[in-house]
Amino acid sequence: LCHLHDVPYRPYLNTQFSTAYDIYLKILYHVKHRLDEALRQITPDWQLLNTCPCCFYKLEGERPLTFDWLTTVDGNNSLK
Repeated sequence: LCHLHDVPYRPYLNTQFSTAYDIYLKILYHVKHRLDEALRQITPDWQLLNTCPCCFYKLEGERPLTFDWLTTVDGNNSLK
């Protein structure tokens, strides 16, 4: 940052930036935690309870679909 602002390096600037960044990360953590609490997403098995595995169930005698399931090819970031 000192190079970008054309300011000579001073050790106290490193300390100030590090402290400010740590506070920023703590704020993000607490906001996410409060949001998870508000949405009731804090139980350990929340993701398991709210996934859609029923899409992969096959019933006997069920007519096959044109597409079994849809995916996107984007670096394996989303499975739809």
